[in-house]
Amino acid sequence: MGRHIPRPQSERIPRSLNIVHYQPSQPTPPHLALISPRRKLLYLLDSSYDQKGHPPPSPPPPSSHPPMYSDGKGAQCPSISAPNGLDLEDDKSSGHADHPHDMETDPVGPNFTTINLALLFFGVALAMFLSFLDTTIVSTALPAIGAHFHAVGQISWVATAYLLTSTVFQPVLGRCADIFGRKPVILTCVTVFLIGCGLCGIAHSMVQLVIFRGMAGMGAAGLMILPGIIVADIIPLHRRAIFLSAQGVIFAFSSVLGPLLGGVFTDHASWRWVFFINLPVGGIATLCLVFFLRIPAPTGNFRAKLGRLDGWGILTLTAASTGFLLPVMWGGNQFAWDSAAIVGPLVGGLLCLVVFVMVETFVAPEPLIPMHLFAQRNVTLGLAAILLLGMVLLGHLYYMPIYFTVVRGESATTAGTKLLPFLLGLVVSSLLSGAFINKTGRYIPPIWLGSALATLGLGLTSLLDRHSGVGQQIGYLIVFGLGAGLCIQPLLLVVQSAVTDADVAVASACYGFAQNIGSTLGLAIMSSVLNNVRDHALRLASHTYHVTLTADATNLAHLSHEATNAYRDAYVQGLRMMYLVAMPLMVLCFLTSLALCHIPLRTTTGGVAPTHSF
Repeated sequence: MGRHIPRPQSERIPRSLNIVHYQPSQPTPPHLALISPRRKLLYLLDSSYDQKGHPPPSPPPPSSHPPMYSDGKGAQCPSISAPNGLDLEDDKSSGHADHPHDMETDPVGPNFTTINLALLFFGVALAMFLSFLDTTIVSTALPAIGAHFHAVGQISWVATAYLLTSTVFQPVLGRCADIFGRKPVILTCVTVFLIGCGLCGIAHSMVQLVIFRGMAGMGAAGLMILPGIIVADIIPLHRRAIFLSAQGVIFAFSSVLGPLLGGVFTDHASWRWVFFINLPVGGIATLCLVFFLRIPAPTGNFRAKLGRLDGWGILTLTAASTGFLLPVMWGGNQFAWDSAAIVGPLVGGLLCLVVFVMVETFVAPEPLIPMHLFAQRNVTLGLAAILLLGMVLLGHLYYMPIYFTVVRGESATTAGTKLLPFLLGLVVSSLLSGAFINKTGRYIPPIWLGSALATLGLGLTSLLDRHSGVGQQIGYLIVFGLGAGLCIQPLLLVVQSAVTDADVAVASACYGFAQNIGSTLGLAIMSSVLNNVRDHALRLASHTYHVTLTADATNLAHLSHEATNAYRDAYVQGLRMMYLVAMPLMVLCFLTSLALCHIPLRTTTGGVAPTHSF
């Protein structure tokens, strides 16, 4: 058993009724016989007392140095220590890494019953689902939107505006959640998101639609990160894995379901329902958050809280992010990579990033992103790993339907359904990783296995061609899904376990920010590789078959059988090279995970202060 830490007198009555040590068959201790049955039960449920009602032994004298834990490769990792030198981690001297049985006695969080917790999680899950769904549901509706507004050349802005604002505002809203409180911020984000979606549904021009999509993205930024922050507030770190795994399932489900729903609404109703569908679902999420989210907001008046915002940090980070994201999304599509429209914003974004780091380090009294977070080894490596995984994951989801529609000649709806094996693999592995972490307290081994499986899945996917069987298609997608599901949420635990409770919101926002940056960068790289290899193959095929072959598939019906196969083979070559380029990114993610250091998961919800060492 891990050593006990006495609680202050005000905390002796626990906030949840987890009956673990008490056994009714035991005789009641004499000193408890005279108190009321209710208080006796609460007294016995207090995990700081033993089975006979005796108080715990006094803790050992505080040490001036925090205990160090090995990462298994000779490196020493600082533990996370409580104020006054009390170690909140489990005692490593027993030979057990995390003492799963000790974990059972800790409260879940303040003022939460089982039903309350279930309804709250349902609400935050719906909110998170909508934010990710809106990222992908528009993809199949874009042609219809462009045709409706007679602005086919501008449809990319519908996706760009949402992706840009939903990425840039994540760190800002993470800090706002600390200053203003979780509940006001997430309710504001839901409101902004739903208003933006409603306005998108009634937009009368492409300009209006792009502006309203940007507005919806601002709200979605909070819905992407605040569920993880709220879970961190109410669920102790050692029990958090299964909840975070469920969020990984939500991400996968929304990513696969989005294009399917978009196609159904566009074909059988109207593209406007792509946006309207969010309103009733968002209303249910709002009701759950209003009535069941019971995390008190920080004290202080609104003006004082507003003054705590790091204005210069927000300005410089927004400029740096915009200067990076826009060229990455434009490069190779709307502008050449060496054009002034690409190079100029990139240089400006880099300069703004340098200014941002200086502001956060030397100027801001309450930084938007405290630089001391990156002194933590697991924070830096965890963010690097999720950035690399993000580069591969979204590109895989985005381009696999192209294989089914172009190479295999399937319909868009069928292509969407053929992504279900990926969803199955991700769901199974996410839940298994959560159960494994809950049982053992070890969150790094799933990342090792997951990154290796994802690398294998990419290599297998690169082998797909016109003649690949259904078994190969399903099997390869399952392998990649299994790998991705084992990585996504354990990496968030890596980051959260390395910081204080006071920094969890900012660290979680940085996690979402890094994942979105990686997704954008990965899409740009994979798109560039696919386009270059495909176009080169099409030029060779055009010369061979004396026809003009372009990336546009609308004229396939007028081509000979040989020319059509050459066209599809060109896409096979492009997709194959794209996945081969993505493989080193996953290998790098795997190597990064090998350098992660195991920090035992805290079994309390109090604030702690880590030693800042890399």
